[in-house]
Amino acid sequence: QLRYTCTISCGPKEGKPHGPRYLEFHPTMNTVYVVNELSSTVSVFEFDMAAADSLTEGSNVQTLRFIQNISTIPTAYPRKSNTCGRIAVDPKGLHVFVSNRGHDSIAVFRIDDDSSSCGEGGKLSIVSYCHTRGRTPRHFQFDPLGEFVLCANQDTNSITLFKFDQESSELSFTGESYNVPSPNFVCVETMKTGVRSRREAPRIHKALAEQDTVIAPTHGHSHHGGLARL
Repeated sequence: QLRYTCTISCGPKEGKPHGPRYLEFHPTMNTVYVVNELSSTVSVFEFDMAAADSLTEGSNVQTLRFIQNISTIPTAYPRKSNTCGRIAVDPKGLHVFVSNRGHDSIAVFRIDDDSSSCGEGGKLSIVSYCHTRGRTPRHFQFDPLGEFVLCANQDTNSITLFKFDQESSELSFTGESYNVPSPNFVCVETMKTGVRSRREAPRIHKALAEQDTVIAPTHGHSHHGGLARL
């Protein structure tokens, strides 16, 4: 059961409207990432678990403390020509990815886990912008190991496959692209128990691996919608 406690601003006053779209909790750190669809930014918050546990109805105790706001697109790109799609923390908790619809890219951020200097671990720094090889990347998904990324390009009817090097933070296109009518979400369904080893990962060619199936809902805003299985 949900109950209202208080309202917290999703970002700084400058740059509004922000248009918060999704938020993502870091798996091990008390950090929350909010992707702002309209301002093309990510706001980073420190999450106060003790304060959250003590909340009562009508309480105005702040559970989130704003610590950073960072752009998802290059400075030279017109902000009005872009809106953000999905945000996700990679399975190892080392990076944050955001899809840009308009710039048609995935922004790759590195997570700072050093809180010794300022007490604010979880801040982001931009690494790169990777073109999605299609228009309007509405959604993307990591494989279970975080070594591959599938991107759903809604307006070019395609799902593209990328390789992610977690050591160098490099996201690169594999050359694999699949025709799917207007994909708006993509997920990886594990068909067998267990997660493949690193030695097995290079065998990926047409989806992700023998034990994984890619499922993409199509035409999500229409009664003609369906599921594409790759």
